[in-house]
Amino acid sequence: MALVTGAPLVPVRLIDTARALARGRIGFPKLRVIVGEPIKVVRAPEDPVAATELTERLRVAVKSLA
Repeated sequence: MALVTGAPLVPVRLIDTARALARGRIGFPKLRVIVGEPIKVVRAPEDPVAATELTERLRVAVKSLA
């Protein structure tokens, strides 16, 4: 969708999400949300190769957020 619209992708990493789903847990556990810099996307027609490359760029960006 980002390729077709040219919308930027924003990498986001969620940390400690398992706490939120723990059985018997009452209340609101502390989670960390790390937001990275937007990835600029050049508008282009649908192309599986370009989509795969963009997905890899996003994966690397999310992984680098610590």
